[in-house]
Amino acid sequence: LARNSEKVDILNELAYLNNRSSYKHSLEYSKQALNLATKINYLKGQSDAYRNIGLCNYLFNNLREAEANFNKSLKISSANKDSAGLAKTLNDIGLIYWRKNEFTDAFKYYLRSIEYSTPIELDVETAKSLNYLGLIYWKWSEYALALDFFTRSLKIKERLNDSFEIVVSLNNIANIYNELGNYILALQNANRALNIAQKMKDKYGIGRALNILGVTYFKLGEFEKAKESQLKSIEVKESVGDISGLGFSYSDLGNIYLETNKFDKALEYFKKSLYYREKLNDHYGIATIMNAIGKVYTRTGDFVTSNNFLTQSLDIASRENLKEVVKNNYLSFSELYEKQGNNTKALNFYKLYSATKDSIFNMDNIKRIAQLQVRNEFEEKEKEIQFLKKERQIQTLEVERQKSQIAILIIVLIVVALIILSIIFRIRYINKTNKLLEEKNKEIQLREKELIEANTTKDKFISIIAHDLRSPFTGLLGMSQILIDGYEFLPKEKVRFFLKEFRASIVYLLDLIENLLNWARLQSGRIEFTPENFKLYDETQKIVNLLSANASVKNINIVNKIEKDIQVSADKNMITSVLQNVTANAIKFTKPEGNIKISSLFDDGFVKVIISDDGVGIQPERLNSIFSSNITSSGTDNEKGSGLGLALCKDFVERNGGKIWIESEPDKGTTISFTIKKVV
Repeated sequence: LARNSEKVDILNELAYLNNRSSYKHSLEYSKQALNLATKINYLKGQSDAYRNIGLCNYLFNNLREAEANFNKSLKISSANKDSAGLAKTLNDIGLIYWRKNEFTDAFKYYLRSIEYSTPIELDVETAKSLNYLGLIYWKWSEYALALDFFTRSLKIKERLNDSFEIVVSLNNIANIYNELGNYILALQNANRALNIAQKMKDKYGIGRALNILGVTYFKLGEFEKAKESQLKSIEVKESVGDISGLGFSYSDLGNIYLETNKFDKALEYFKKSLYYREKLNDHYGIATIMNAIGKVYTRTGDFVTSNNFLTQSLDIASRENLKEVVKNNYLSFSELYEKQGNNTKALNFYKLYSATKDSIFNMDNIKRIAQLQVRNEFEEKEKEIQFLKKERQIQTLEVERQKSQIAILIIVLIVVALIILSIIFRIRYINKTNKLLEEKNKEIQLREKELIEANTTKDKFISIIAHDLRSPFTGLLGMSQILIDGYEFLPKEKVRFFLKEFRASIVYLLDLIENLLNWARLQSGRIEFTPENFKLYDETQKIVNLLSANASVKNINIVNKIEKDIQVSADKNMITSVLQNVTANAIKFTKPEGNIKISSLFDDGFVKVIISDDGVGIQPERLNSIFSSNITSSGTDNEKGSGLGLALCKDFVERNGGKIWIESEPDKGTTISFTIKKVV
């Protein structure tokens, strides 16, 4: 009987391992396990087999049979008081409600699973539950909470060294960073997931990671890279029958062709995506893809068909409380009515879009993410210090115990005439202990210094969040109220002035948030240094194109004089961040009709990049502290800054083995130069 039960366990384990790569084999192993377990009345084996069969049903999108088999597993585990089985099956039942878009019910099952898995330290299931809860918060557009749950799940998986599940969490985290517009972190997490999945030959994980990379490149405007990633993703997903994943990849491929105005191709791939979404009864996916198809018909001038698809999409999204999709439909309707010349309806829908967007992506998300990062770092440092203090207490108690033993020994040795040797031994031992204590004290002092630095970092974050973020939003609220109250009678010049102020505040906020996130990661050592060879001219031109809109507001001319064939070796993300910050600064401090020139020189194995402007210049007394994160100034058009930009630039350049310096004269302009290693 024992040998037969072991055979059932092995068959169930094989079934579970195969459900990622071969659903057919997984189902065969599960049925064999169920037959044998029933024959020998092995209840745990029956429960595991029903659960594995349910997973196969779920992966084939047979939700009714999947739920029936999960409930059979749940009933047996409950009768058998099997907490582990209950935790696993409750997670799996949650998947059924997730697939049916009944997120509230799914949420309850995941919480119940945690109630069983936590007391017995079944960390594998706890990590899954946390991951599933993160997915629900993502669907609800609660991005800060989603990131928190995904990160907590990842920490458990890394402790368990569960590579398959680590890939799942990294892909989910990359998706959240895409939602938040932090494409550098999105690429880092997706590439890490891809590398791990390729090492394990996990085609499911490979397909998902390639899909996310394609989405990120699309958002960055690198359409060829995006297309290449999506086509590879489709090839991998088709090889393993990943129906859900194919729905995403075809949709994302359609978006690329839509953006590049290849409407026939876009419709072809959107309709393929819709086929898979309807096959899965995926309300979120159906609503999303119908919105995309509606946008294609808007652009091709088929307004009736566009209206039909957008109406269906909005109905589904509203019914299922899909905020992000509702927001996108409002914008699509605004574009449709604008194309038809109905400006009143276009404006009304755009107002609905703006209001929904603000409710989703509000300052609470940004604030909570920043506070979470600082709090985690602070808590880690505090734990280290508490550990070292306890270790010192243990050492002290051990020393006292040893002293007592030595005292007794000395008395005994006096009796046997060995007092001199005992004294020498005691002195040596005390010296050694004192030296050890001194080393521990130095280590504690070092940790305390790190804690003070962490507190300083925290205070800087809170100061910027409390002041620099609050003030622009207060201004925006005030100006928006003035525009609302005086919409009908304000002069055009006044309206133009307020809109200009609106834009300046938004540009400032975007710059501040990007620099805050980069600075925080730099302070915590979480920015990975990945040098590569690339053409400096191309990356510089991307930055010039990116900032051209800002420059045009003040009619500033930016000239890229970098030699086109120069190749450098550096971390591309860091160097483009330096180019963007310095050029943005030049725009900020250059007067209208001014000029900015970006050029290069060879300098003993390095390339010297020179960014010069004919702006207002810098006072001599401020030059020495210009790279400090505490220095801020307003631009020629009252543009604001957080004081982090040039501090980041200095850190990034030095991380790449270069130097950065500044030359300036008041009222004549400023030149900032930095060096990068040249590819020989």
